[in-house]
Amino acid sequence: MRFEQRPLLAEPLDLLVPVGHSLAGCDSVALTEAATEPWITGRARITHHLVVSAACAAAAFTPRIAGQAVDFPGVAAMVAHGFGVSLVPRLAFLPPELAVVRVPLHDDPVPVRRHLSAVRRGSAEHPVIAAGLDAIRGLCRERTDITVLDD
Repeated sequence: MRFEQRPLLAEPLDLLVPVGHSLAGCDSVALTEAATEPWITGRARITHHLVVSAACAAAAFTPRIAGQAVDFPGVAAMVAHGFGVSLVPRLAFLPPELAVVRVPLHDDPVPVRRHLSAVRRGSAEHPVIAAGLDAIRGLCRERTDITVLDD
């Protein structure tokens, strides 16, 4: 194999709701609290769609898909306009002008997005690559909500 992969981060997913939604003011929610809501996902067979479907299945419900978008800002725009709710990774960029609220989940387990590092075999110890991976780990260690996996 030309590349080596190592676990890097485990990033929780949050429920994304529009400002003013009944769950918007909660400190955290169980995913089942949004089971009857319409859902916004990525397009079918795109990772986001699969992740939302799997997380909802693990919570024992099938999401009613009301809309699909190609990226997280698109998902957030649809949520902001009241078309449904969604799940978004904690580190996903959402345009600040959108009227949405991220609500942490307290399910057991909380759905996560896992990140891997992938470098050319034997290059992980190269000073520049090692420094870059250490910088990513360091930034994520500063956040108590992101789990660093590769120490």
